[in-house]
Amino acid sequence: MRILVLLLLMLLCPAMASSQEWCAKPICARFEGTDLIRIRAPGRFELTFTKAQGFGAELYDLQADPDKLHHLSGATLGGDGILWTKIAEVGDSSSYFADNATNLELLEQGGVRVRASHSGKHHRYGLPDQPWDDLGYVQTFTVYATGEVYIDYDLVASRDIPLGVFTMIIRSTGDWGNYVDATAPGEAHCVGDHGLDPPYGDTASAFAMVSSNGSHYYADVLMAMYSGTYPHYYWNEGYLADDFRCSLSVYGLLPTVPTGTSHIPLMMRIAEDMNDPAGGSKYSDAFRNPDTAFSVLQGTRITTDPGDRDADGFNEEEGTYVLRRQPAHDVEFVLHADRTRPNPAFKILDWGGSSPRTIQVNNTTWQQGTQFRASVSGGNLILQLLGDQTQDAHVLVPSATKLPGLTGPGGVAIFVALLASGAGRLARSRR
Repeated sequence: MRILVLLLLMLLCPAMASSQEWCAKPICARFEGTDLIRIRAPGRFELTFTKAQGFGAELYDLQADPDKLHHLSGATLGGDGILWTKIAEVGDSSSYFADNATNLELLEQGGVRVRASHSGKHHRYGLPDQPWDDLGYVQTFTVYATGEVYIDYDLVASRDIPLGVFTMIIRSTGDWGNYVDATAPGEAHCVGDHGLDPPYGDTASAFAMVSSNGSHYYADVLMAMYSGTYPHYYWNEGYLADDFRCSLSVYGLLPTVPTGTSHIPLMMRIAEDMNDPAGGSKYSDAFRNPDTAFSVLQGTRITTDPGDRDADGFNEEEGTYVLRRQPAHDVEFVLHADRTRPNPAFKILDWGGSSPRTIQVNNTTWQQGTQFRASVSGGNLILQLLGDQTQDAHVLVPSATKLPGLTGPGGVAIFVALLASGAGRLARSRR
């Protein structure tokens, strides 16, 4: 009898039959218990975000490995996920990590993107009972189905702290590192702005990227800083076959952490199409050089959105250009292609309706799901153009609630019908 009930449940609720089927959107997120958030972009990637190991405790390339047989995160054998930060004060030989969080939050659940954050009252060294009480953290991740991840890393200091070490590390599995006991030795390699050599001096880099030859289910992972260029710290390095590291030493970004909260924006990208410096710099360059001439023709350009720390209309901590819709009006804007702009995203405040099925781009109709994606979150519309934008994009987003125009014969007929309907309701109310 119990087997029959289970079979009936599987027939009535097929989504329960496989954990692979829980996400029917371009990207989804859900809590599993209280200490783990699972993020899935079907056909692209799946990762977990945990209190203990942070972002990317697990990572799978679903494009090449749909059955999740090959774990790509360096956290397989313990330690942090694919983004690992090491930080220390001048004179301290230890390095402290932003992990073993006290809070884990799911801020936005899916459609075009998901958002999640974790925070801790202190960075810690080694075991959780070895805290650095003077320096806490909040890390907020905005993850798009196209693979872009925008990060706000907040350092929360109780006093001024001169830094001696501050390193941002991509920490992936060692199975394809440059070790004789690896599954595929030498498959993975580190890439910077200037190639495979470790960045230093004139070759300091804005990004570090772990890339591969693509034959062993290995997604490429990019990490780019919003400003500045930096030397390497780890480069094609790791420990035995446990992990593989590409990193930048970024302590020059913030030589002293001042008392209070300091916001550090950066981005990551998880995909299979970044195999050389040009492949990484296309995404890094667009992030570091947003369209400052971004123009809004209908609506209002917003430069005060939280996360737009330099007030240029681009929220670097969410990866969106921000504008506000005027009531009962379309939204219209122009994004300039002074450089290639891959998968640009826009946040339209006060949208007040459902997401559009079509938009107009350069007077051509674009379809939801194939040429753009859109979803509504908290009354705001998140819109993303798909693919590389290599020419100026004049975008018209039709209002979801705008009344039809009341001009011409058709408009007159609608107006008369509305008057008649209102008169009828008024007459009935007086009976």
